[in-house]
Amino acid sequence: MENIEGRFKKVVKRTVKTRFVRILVFTILVIMAAKKSNNEQIKAIISYPPMFISYLFAELIWEAESVGLCIIPGHAISHDAGCYRIFEQNDLDFEQFRQMIDWDNQTARPFAVSEEPKIPFITHRIWLTHPDKPREITSVLAPEIVSECLRTYEVLDKTEVAWVHTMWVFNKEDTPKTVALFESNGVTVRELRELKLYKKYGRFI
Repeated sequence: MENIEGRFKKVVKRTVKTRFVRILVFTILVIMAAKKSNNEQIKAIISYPPMFISYLFAELIWEAESVGLCIIPGHAISHDAGCYRIFEQNDLDFEQFRQMIDWDNQTARPFAVSEEPKIPFITHRIWLTHPDKPREITSVLAPEIVSECLRTYEVLDKTEVAWVHTMWVFNKEDTPKTVALFESNGVTVRELRELKLYKKYGRFI
């Protein structure tokens, strides 16, 4: 309990001395810029007090989480302090993890040269649409976007590599035009339910 109180006092002290001054300067500069702006929308936003209150609150949260207090879990992991606590709770070595992802360490590692490619020459695309109200890809995407997608296959197929192209859908019967379009361009269309993990995680899609 004392540790948490000490951290909170530290947060308040640092926030008052540093963040408040920075926020104050930021607010003054923005207001000055807004007054000179001819954009009525900008003026309306700047004159809205809750905007500045929310900014101040966000800065306070950022400062609190930077010293290890978990205010918003999803946001706290953006700090080393938050990541460290998560690793610690799961008996993982955070310092070892940092060394693994360190850019200098990554670039200094010797990589063995392989004669065979390690990544298979397979392309994957997926078209998900609501099963109750399925929509064809051509009814959603602009024609030029669809053309660019199909042109990708043409470019890859002109190389010396034998590419395999796969298109994933929920159900082939739901989008027959989409299936026919991609199959006519040499793409194998498959259904997500063919995947082993779909039975377990399909409900989250």
